Amino acid sequence: MQGKQVEFVHAVNLKTGTRAGYGPFRDLLQFMNLSEQFTDSTNVDKGSISAAAGLVPAYRLFDFSLLWERRWLKLEGSINNLTDTHYFTRRATDYLEPGINPSDGQAYFVTAQMKI
Repeated sequence: MQGKQVEFVHAVNLKTGTRAGYGPFRDLLQFMNLSEQFTDSTNVDKGSISAAAGLVPAYRLFDFSLLWERRWLKLEGSINNLTDTHYFTRRATDYLEPGINPSDGQAYFVTAQMKI
């Protein structure tokens, strides 16, 4: 179809990050930007009866990690989805029933490691 976007393809799929460190500290900031995508070749923007067709909106995510390490001890903390962005992705049509997968929301992780 002329003038239509290819289904399941983001026009923008940017994933980047930066690292920094000073003394025993290191941090990592990651960024992901995905533009909207259509789930069918007709580029319908509203959902269909089958729940498999429609527009998947664009979204942006940030993840942040901070690490501190000294001799035998390492502490690390991470925040996934730093800005608590709510988004969804399309579920495969052959997985139970067609539809969407909602985002998990913000998640925190803290780990400690001791070297013996």
